[in-house]
Amino acid sequence: MFKLFHAKTCARSHVLRYLFLLISVLLYIMYLLLLAFDAIYSYMDFIGVLAQLFAEIFLPVIRARIA
Repeated sequence: MFKLFHAKTCARSHVLRYLFLLISVLLYIMYLLLLAFDAIYSYMDFIGVLAQLFAEIFLPVIRARIA
């Protein structure tokens, strides 16, 4: 019983590890593409773009669920 639970937890942690790795690779590629096309000039600009995307995509959803 314990071994089965441990196996499921271990499998989930591997999936989460690869999911976070995929997300970080996609963010890095996005950063490099924005730098290559002169859309941003520094890492702080990139953080600003991410914050703006987060605000435009997720904040309306959060507000709708609260209301």
